[in-house]
Amino acid sequence: MKVTFKRNCKVWGCDLSYIKSDIDRTNKTTRRISKHIRELINSGQIINISRNGYVKYSNGEELTKAQFKNKINHLFDEDAVNESLKREVVIYILERYAGYFGRNGAKRGLKINSPITIKGKSFYLKDAFVTIDKENKALYFQTMYTGRGEKRKVPFKFSLNLDRLVRKKFGGNLVIRQNCFIVAVDVDFTPLYKAEDVLAFDMNQSEKDWLYLSNGIVIEAPKNIKSLCDEIKVINKKLDKDKKKKVADRKYRSPERRKIRLLWKKKHKELKTLIHKVAEELVDFAENSRFLLAIDGVKAGQQSGTFGQDHLIPALQTMCENRGVPFYVVNPSYTSQACSHCGHVSKTARKTTDEYICENPDCEHYNIIQDAQNNGAQNVKQKAEKMIVLKVPNGNWSKNRLEFLKKKFASQ
Repeated sequence: MKVTFKRNCKVWGCDLSYIKSDIDRTNKTTRRISKHIRELINSGQIINISRNGYVKYSNGEELTKAQFKNKINHLFDEDAVNESLKREVVIYILERYAGYFGRNGAKRGLKINSPITIKGKSFYLKDAFVTIDKENKALYFQTMYTGRGEKRKVPFKFSLNLDRLVRKKFGGNLVIRQNCFIVAVDVDFTPLYKAEDVLAFDMNQSEKDWLYLSNGIVIEAPKNIKSLCDEIKVINKKLDKDKKKKVADRKYRSPERRKIRLLWKKKHKELKTLIHKVAEELVDFAENSRFLLAIDGVKAGQQSGTFGQDHLIPALQTMCENRGVPFYVVNPSYTSQACSHCGHVSKTARKTTDEYICENPDCEHYNIIQDAQNNGAQNVKQKAEKMIVLKVPNGNWSKNRLEFLKKKFASQ
């Protein structure tokens, strides 16, 4: 089975002066249409916009995206002749408003007090509207103002991974502020070696057992990582207090929240840099020992707060993909509740953070105190070993149970 992963191919230093007028006019048109839709909603004429793009009026009329585009055709500039891109603009705006109806409920009397912001910082262009001349370093774009077969030339200066862009047709994001165009491409994954053993680890909130490796090595949380995690927790508490409050009751107004959010992003960026070094050491160790790296796919960072592992999982996966180190991101279900010796699962078996006691009378480790972190690491390792037997391709299988993998790969 062929294994691929996604990477970004990027060109930058784009001279957007060639299409600046088209970009500005497209943004104005987008805002004009958005304002019109908002007025129709607030006047009670539009009562719902569904996820699949149907626009429902109070008189019972229901229009498809294409029909709605035709109905508001007067809002476009007269020289906007590319019907396909006009439709894409309308679809984008309708999706934004469909999200609003989804969050607030489709009902009469729904009011949108402030406009849904259409900033126009970037545009996603489908493959039908973009071509590239690698040799002469130029992109060619269709816009709403180009006729059939006509495209605007945009020269660029620099590129990254352009050799990976082998498709004749491709879509991507034109990021205005960065003067760049980004395309997601598929890259084949070929393991660098055949793994001789599995190295797994259990991730913990505890500082002293931050990472517990299946070979018995324990990695404590580095002080600089611990310090950054503590700072992020303080910031999270500030933001979380206002999350469910009405705007008028919030302690931090929008400008203050923006500052806090910027600080939050800065701290996470610093943490990501430190975590990258830890990931590099783990992957180096796995490669030098010819291990398959079994990565615990546990969710972290959202509900329990960050302990660094929320950055570690994607960092390890990306590094393994780039270097060809065999790996699995393993489904974490029951790894802390199951006995690694007999497989018996019990919610009460983990007595404390450090202690695990198997509750199966038939197990040779019944009622014996085991190291909970080591037990978890061994469970992750055993799941990876079963995936090897099933010949599951390397990759992220954190959302898939072993039962599913058996059905998918056992017969192959």
